[in-house]
Amino acid sequence: MCVSAATFNLQEARNLEWATAISDEEDELPSSRTSLGLLSGGLEDDTDNQEPGFTPTPPASASPHRSHMHHVASEAQNQIAHLHKANTQRSISRFLAGVDQVQDRELIQLYRIREDLTQRQVQLTSEEHKLQARVEQQRDQQLQILRQEHSTKADRQLQAQTQAQQQQAQAHSSQLQQPTQSTQIKQSGPQAPQLAQPPQNGSATAAVADGGGNADPSRLLRIADSAAHHEAHYRAKLHEAQDAVGEYVASNEHKKGRRDIDKQLTKVTQQISGTQYNVKSKANTIVALFNQLSEVQRVYAYLQLAKRFLFQCENQISLNQPSCFPYAEVAVAVAQTHPGFAELMIARLHEVCPLTVPKYHMFKKATAEQHYDQMGYYKVTDPKTGKEGYELPDRYLQRVGGFVTFYAALMQSELWPLRSPNGISSVWQYMARLLNSLPANRTSATALYALLQTAGYRLHRVFKDQFIKMLRCIYDSFWTALQKSTDPDVRATAARIKQFIMDHTYREPPEGSELPEYDQSTDVGLA
Repeated sequence: MCVSAATFNLQEARNLEWATAISDEEDELPSSRTSLGLLSGGLEDDTDNQEPGFTPTPPASASPHRSHMHHVASEAQNQIAHLHKANTQRSISRFLAGVDQVQDRELIQLYRIREDLTQRQVQLTSEEHKLQARVEQQRDQQLQILRQEHSTKADRQLQAQTQAQQQQAQAHSSQLQQPTQSTQIKQSGPQAPQLAQPPQNGSATAAVADGGGNADPSRLLRIADSAAHHEAHYRAKLHEAQDAVGEYVASNEHKKGRRDIDKQLTKVTQQISGTQYNVKSKANTIVALFNQLSEVQRVYAYLQLAKRFLFQCENQISLNQPSCFPYAEVAVAVAQTHPGFAELMIARLHEVCPLTVPKYHMFKKATAEQHYDQMGYYKVTDPKTGKEGYELPDRYLQRVGGFVTFYAALMQSELWPLRSPNGISSVWQYMARLLNSLPANRTSATALYALLQTAGYRLHRVFKDQFIKMLRCIYDSFWTALQKSTDPDVRATAARIKQFIMDHTYREPPEGSELPEYDQSTDVGLA
């Protein structure tokens, strides 16, 4: 079947046929000579019996006849050679034709085999795709059935648990608009969970009831009284620090020193990654830098480090929620050695994002610009018209989500032996203030979802059943109020909050919260 083998056989056949043809021709030549001798009439004498050196002399009359006979013999030999050559060429042509036919048949057979294999491969691929599509369809159907069953079961449980308290549930739907809301949440909220560091007044109930009685719908500023005192404390700390470094910042003499501090802090914060080794290394680098600075320089470094963490909230954490945990762990580690940094970090968070307090300035058309300024909207310039305005709500809420996510990670950090500056009880307190004082809208829903997504797992581990009761309150009142909102953009955030509650997302640690000791790529490089 190989072409090289066929070529070799063809050459061998040619050589064999040529040798056979020549041998046959030599066998036929004596008979031809004999026939020619007979035709010459015995003109050729027997020279075998003559003596050596004797040369017979033919008669003169026989010389022309003999020349003619030699000519006839030569022509006969030429004819024989021509016939032999023609026979040989025909034999070779027939052999070559046979070889070509064999090759053609083999090639046709190979083409057919290849076409069959291609068709089978296409059939197998098509069947594989059909089987995969069928499996995915069955899986999707099963998941849909399970989700429906789970949703139905959860709805039934919620309905059964709230059926005996229908009057309270109806009151909860308007809690965010009534001054008595904090009282209602206190009656249906958690009851004295056991904590390593209990909330204020020794019970979770006190934390839930911490609404401050400042939910009057007629007021433009919505903030709990306790939250207002909390904000005022940190605002005073921030102003005190800014006054302390005022001369140092304005001095040209210390310009090089300020630049060196800024450069080192920028380099360290940009190198933070999601491993325990990296977090400890960067925290130790920052602490070592703080320890070698003077008092004024150290306060300046506190403010600059807080500024760089806020920059990461806007540009990194707002786009990638899991990245909040390594940044928060570095901030917590530094704050344990330098508590002054913890106070200024929280103060700067409250300054740039009022939702971390939490507080909310109500919107009115007459004071729209004041609302945007107070809520922390950035002013932007339209590149087409050149007019100055405020950024779009989507970009603003994305930034709010980053700030609240970092704040929640900061408060509930558990990687280090000591607790974070605020502790997990402050997360509970923050959530109670938000639910009791802020209106249910897209902005407050964004802050609430960022908090639950980041700290919901820790809240469930610490408060257990009391946290479940809080989620029921959120579902019965806050989520119901969101559903009644006329803002079409609030539905997506409301759906995420409901999914968080119904899917029991709080039972699993959030992505990125469990930092590995080392990066796998680093291990491979060291190996």
